[in-house]
Formats: sequence, C-alpha cells, structure tokens
Amino acid sequence: MADLEKNLEMQVVIVAADRLGAINHTLLAIEAARNRSLKIAAVVLNQGEHRAGRGLENAHTISVYGRVPTFGFPHARGRPQLLEHGKKPLDRRAQTMTEDGEF
Repeated sequence: MADLEKNLEMQVVIVAADRLGAINHTLLAIEAARNRSLKIAAVVLNQGEHRAGRGLENAHTISVYGRVPTFGFPHARGRPQLLEHGKKPLDRRAQTMTEDGEF
C-alpha cells in the first residue's frame, strides 16, 4: 500500500486506538510513513466506550512529538463529532491543510 500511496501522491491518515501504548505505536507509524516519503495528513485517535470521560494525554503528546495534526474521535451512541486536540468540534465541511501541516 505504501508504494501505491506514494505513486498516487496520496496523503496518509493514521488511525490508532486511544489507549495505553498509543503514543509509541503511533509515533512509530509516523516514522515509518516518513521513512517511505509519505505525506501524513493527520492522526485520528479512536476512543472506545471504556475511554469516555477519561483524560489521557495521548493526542497532545502525539501532536507535539509527531508534528502532525491529531484528532480524537470520541465514542458516541448517536452521531459522533470529530474533535481536534485542544479545540472545539470541527466543522463538518472539508478543510485544507497548509504546507506546514496546519488546517
């Protein structure tokens, strides 16, 4: 898949479970993607039902050390909202990322 993504000049979205070990797992995935010269659009942390309301700092740590936009996708029984670390819920409309990785 990495070769296909590179040949098509696609950006990668890394999705990981927001739990113990997520920082190491995600930073290694970021490093592997960058070693293959893949562009990373964002990291999405999938927060399971067991995680609701708990304050892990995984998103902050990944965004700082990985230098990539990091979002939390909270567990919800109804319609979930995508949350960017440290910001209000995102507008559902498409957003454009700048060259330095900011939306």
